[in-house]
Amino acid sequence: MKLRNLIKENPNYVEDAKIASIGNRMDTADSNKYDWLIEFRVQKLFIEPRLKVVINITPQEVLSFAKSEIQNIDRFLKNELGKLERSIFCNDLGVSEYIDINKKNWQVDELTQYKKYLEIFIADEGILESKEAAQDEDEEMFAEIFNRLYRLKNNLVMHYRYADRWYEEDRYRVYELISFTGCRNPKEFHNLTVNAVTNGIENLNKQLIKIKSSEQRQFISIIKRQAYDYRNEIDNGVFGNVKFTGKLGWKLAFDKELQQRLQEELKGFVSAWNEGISELINRILIIENGLSVVKMKTVDDQPVLSFDYLTEKKNFEGEIETLLSALKKNKLLGTDVNKPKLRNVFSVKKIADKVTWTGGIDTLSYFIKQLVKKGKIDKSVDYWKITLTCFSSNGIDLDAIQLKQAKKPAKGKADIIDRIVNKL
Repeated sequence: MKLRNLIKENPNYVEDAKIASIGNRMDTADSNKYDWLIEFRVQKLFIEPRLKVVINITPQEVLSFAKSEIQNIDRFLKNELGKLERSIFCNDLGVSEYIDINKKNWQVDELTQYKKYLEIFIADEGILESKEAAQDEDEEMFAEIFNRLYRLKNNLVMHYRYADRWYEEDRYRVYELISFTGCRNPKEFHNLTVNAVTNGIENLNKQLIKIKSSEQRQFISIIKRQAYDYRNEIDNGVFGNVKFTGKLGWKLAFDKELQQRLQEELKGFVSAWNEGISELINRILIIENGLSVVKMKTVDDQPVLSFDYLTEKKNFEGEIETLLSALKKNKLLGTDVNKPKLRNVFSVKKIADKVTWTGGIDTLSYFIKQLVKKGKIDKSVDYWKITLTCFSSNGIDLDAIQLKQAKKPAKGKADIIDRIVNKL
């Protein structure tokens, strides 16, 4: 018990020598202490600063990270790592390069225990046994009423990509925003936030009707306090809970400098979030003061722009030419469709004249899905909405539900689409 109290007082520090000395004594009580210390260090040195960081920053890549960790631990314990790989591994995990893996060693025990956790984690498909702290009753109540806003706050995701930049003869690579929580610009995100708030205010008014008049003010006071907490999502001008997805995968989780640079791309989205939450607080104050609820204003509806085709700049024209030639050869486009018209569909532009698709809704749906799968269209945007804007079926406007729920076309048609997309 004294040992546990010591660690509680110094949660970030446990003497290595203490672990080793306890492990050398084999009586039952000391052996239990040794197991407990190993568990404590695995949680503090590996689970929290590594696995949980990846879960919080790049959750889509967490299973890939776990498999990579297991592979590296296995190679380390079998002496299969090269000198440089071994040095990097030991530096990343904070273990000694000079461990004798053939003898009983507390650091080997730590790595072995960490590996077991990772294997369980993968078997459970990425579900941690230790759940996040439960919400208190006030938070649960707010989340239930403002459910869309709650989901939005907890799913802020930046999708980024490489972008080549040229200045004179020099070239360097940077990263740029593709979308943020499915939105391609701050205005879209502002509308998303405002609509989530509006939905919550409507739910709030419905809930107030069910509450006794004598309890309404206390109820509103709780909601207002929770709303103020949502302003804390912004810390020093950046989102504190944003997640990332892109080319670097889980490695970005350990690159704080690059995370900060990517956050620079989100300044407009930060302002949009602040405006939305300010509007939320104002609406709650109006209700609290007994005034009638005023419908919130949104940014004027923005026109739906065409697809942002994801490829290197030097390949863009060639791939558009390939698409045009192959689609027309297989009689999937109208005779009036030329290269400029098809190029507009993939150039983030407002479409005034839709491209005529002559291959049927099922084939068009499959074509869009394969472009998304190939990585030519960003999967985080509403690509069905964009498809409705860009294409017609033999001159007739498409139906969103039919397009989205269309079954895979017959094998011959599907093979044609596969061959076309595979050329890109």
